Amino acid sequence: MTKVLLVTGGSGLVGSNVAWGNKDKYDVILTWNSKPVSISGCRSEKLNILDKNDCINLIKKYKPDYIVHSTVANWGFKAYEQDTEGLSKLGIVGATENILEGCKKVGAKLVFFSTDWVFDGTKPVG
Repeated sequence: MTKVLLVTGGSGLVGSNVAWGNKDKYDVILTWNSKPVSISGCRSEKLNILDKNDCINLIKKYKPDYIVHSTVANWGFKAYEQDTEGLSKLGIVGATENILEGCKKVGAKLVFFSTDWVFDGTKPVG
């Protein structure tokens, strides 16, 4: 049986490349929110990663073996930098928690992408 790979941020550079590069090895479901995306050999689903129920329901629907969470890597950096109220950061953390909650429900392994712009590995976590 073919393993299922769910890719968040499928309309972004990282997510679309992950989907494209794995479509022959996995049953790939790629997600998008505002920009629909279609890659031959992959299924495409709208997903609002800020909505916990939307995340959990989609993950339970497909029961992926792996989830590549690349949406955060494609988040609007300018919006994040200009966000004086911290809402972008809350969205990034909250969205990741939503995906993680879905992983726990179905036993999926999570692969999380970030950049050194967000965490360069030199500062302690926490």
